[in-house]
Amino acid sequence: MKRFVLRSLAGLEPVVAAEVLLRLDRVAEQIGPRELVVDAPDDEAAAVARDLGRLSTADDAFLEVVSAGPVGGKMADLDEIADLARGLRSDPSAELVLGWRQGTTNASGVLDVTASVLGPQRYSRFDVEDLIGSILSPACGAVYRSRTEGASGTTPTLSYRVTVDKRRTALLLRLAAQPLHRRPYWRESRPGALHPPLAAAMAMLAGLGTAEVVLDPFCGSGTVAIETALLMQGRGTVVASDIDAKAAQATRRNAIEGAQVCVRTVCCDIGALPFRRGSIDRVISNPPWDHQVFWSRSRPSGGSFDDVLAEEFRIVLLELEEQTAKALGAGWHPLASLQVSLRGQHPVVTVYGPAPAPTPVTVSIGEKSVRVKIFSP
Repeated sequence: MKRFVLRSLAGLEPVVAAEVLLRLDRVAEQIGPRELVVDAPDDEAAAVARDLGRLSTADDAFLEVVSAGPVGGKMADLDEIADLARGLRSDPSAELVLGWRQGTTNASGVLDVTASVLGPQRYSRFDVEDLIGSILSPACGAVYRSRTEGASGTTPTLSYRVTVDKRRTALLLRLAAQPLHRRPYWRESRPGALHPPLAAAMAMLAGLGTAEVVLDPFCGSGTVAIETALLMQGRGTVVASDIDAKAAQATRRNAIEGAQVCVRTVCCDIGALPFRRGSIDRVISNPPWDHQVFWSRSRPSGGSFDDVLAEEFRIVLLELEEQTAKALGAGWHPLASLQVSLRGQHPVVTVYGPAPAPTPVTVSIGEKSVRVKIFSP
């Protein structure tokens, strides 16, 4: 039996579990903050590893190499952590992961180690990283690159993660060459670009199955629009608008050159939207956090936001908690909300509809959906 560990944004764990259920038909169990596990028989592990590497809402995916109980916080207790790595001299995990990833078992190259050390400890994360790296380097035949040496342009062949907390001590090995949250479609970025797994989760909460037109009126560099287009796979139209022409340009470039998806871009103000009345089925957006958005404002040059919404609309917004009550437009009703942790802030993903929902808000991919129990009106 192989155990895989998924990392997510704090607060987003239920959505990640829902995506695993919808895509893999497997149960992902949350074992702690930001961590979920998926177990698979040995003969199914390769297929599961490949599928986990395609998840949109997870930050990262790992194979659990070895785990033990919690360790103490004294410098002398570092030896217990080292024992996890010392027992891996004949462990096939590195060859397995490389074989799943690229069809080769050659581990030569560079390895790095990231440690997460929670609680009062005498040792630091860097102590743990350098200790484990020095042990794994000769065992794997790879050169250890310490994080204390600064950033490097070289992508490591193997990336290990050590977790030390009050529940357990675990050594994990990343399945992919890069973290899952690092999307390959970036060609041009802008300040405040949204975390891609969070954008994907918002799209899954929007009920896209019957949507013909989806709008992000604050597109920035296009993360929400691109993740929505990837999820819709050509079904319907994704529109990205922004009052800043450079934002629309960045979105267009990232969508076409990077993600190779179709996103229609428009330069316009939220109060002057150039769309037909009732033509927008879904709105998914990360509005500015530094000033209040007046959703119901209109200008003579175009329709107001409320005017362009379809009768059975759904809106998914990422907002600071103090903004949510003020954001309500005419006829908006909050259906569900979820608080997440992002860059030291605690914004709320809020789902709005035209009336209190007769059925619970679900996570949806295509025609499949699953209820997420923690959401509440």
